[in-house]
Amino acid sequence: AAGAWVPSVVWRGGDTAYRTSESFMLRTAQTPVVEAIELRVAAVAGVPVEQVERLNIVRYSPGQFYGSHHDGRNRPKTVFVYLNDVEEGGETRFPNAGVQVRPIRGCAAMWDNLDEEGGMDWATSHEGVPPRRGMKYAMNCFICK
Repeated sequence: AAGAWVPSVVWRGGDTAYRTSESFMLRTAQTPVVEAIELRVAAVAGVPVEQVERLNIVRYSPGQFYGSHHDGRNRPKTVFVYLNDVEEGGETRFPNAGVQVRPIRGCAAMWDNLDEEGGMDWATSHEGVPPRRGMKYAMNCFICK
């Protein structure tokens, strides 16, 4: 898996200074475990499994971050799973909502990216705070339309 890590994709004009983590994508139903995770994410999100995008594993070394962003109009819901405890830092911060989620192994945060009318819910703009000590591993589970 060491060679599978690449710089995380940035959709905000390609400015790599805006997102400094690394990631890799799993193939849909790549293994029975991946398929079970996809089914569980679909159940938690209340959607058919066909609406779960390919799972995206992210890795943040100390000091790496993802600036404030929104997951977009085509992703009505996000499930973000924490794969390890982080010694210090590494929170997911929602500045417009005044909420910060500490990374705890096996826990997940889920949020709607759209408001009741189908517009962008800017309260769910969020950022990946850099870990100060220790690595952060997490999994993006995006729900698409």
